[in-house]
Amino acid sequence: MKTNALFAFLAGAAAGAVFALLYAPDKGEKTRQKLADKIKEGADYGSESVNEMIGKIQEKAKEGIEKVKESIDKVSQEAAK
Repeated sequence: MKTNALFAFLAGAAAGAVFALLYAPDKGEKTRQKLADKIKEGADYGSESVNEMIGKIQEKAKEGIEKVKESIDKVSQEAAK
């Protein structure tokens, strides 16, 4: 759900930036440079968000592995009795 919202936000921001730049009273070369800069900013933001999600997924996976290990230990102890 958050991923869809992120992509929708980025798409809207990109569309707004393109619209603003296309109607700006700058020369073509300057407009293209501004557009390239905005695209890079969006890519950097998206990359940071992806890295943040990866970190959260890794953390949850570690927590899950620990819970499974604890459950296995409990079952093993009960079986040994």
